[in-house]
Amino acid sequence: FVTEGTTRANMLKQGATASVQSMATWCDQNGVDVTRYVVIDVEGFESKVIRGMRLGEERNQKRFSAFQFELGGTWAGMDPRHGKDWSQRQMADYLTGMGYDLFMIGKHDWLKVD
Repeated sequence: FVTEGTTRANMLKQGATASVQSMATWCDQNGVDVTRYVVIDVEGFESKVIRGMRLGEERNQKRFSAFQFELGGTWAGMDPRHGKDWSQRQMADYLTGMGYDLFMIGKHDWLKVD
């Protein structure tokens, strides 16, 4: 994983190259002002994707008003393949500090996390 700047990266795996950019930048470039629901499942890189949403900007809080991300064994703070990154607690604190409500998705309902 080679980072170039803050919004673009090249990922090299098995000879394949992929260009990556932040969600906020992609939305800006493609005229996406509002999303209804975003699902993020990127094998432990969730914190990087969420930071790439630039939620400190009110415009992006409105753009990404509802999203789902996975917490599990590949979470960056728990998986040494991803280096040291935000813990699950740091991510929760960041999101609640931005005014988001957090929920766990259960079998029949959502459970609010306080």
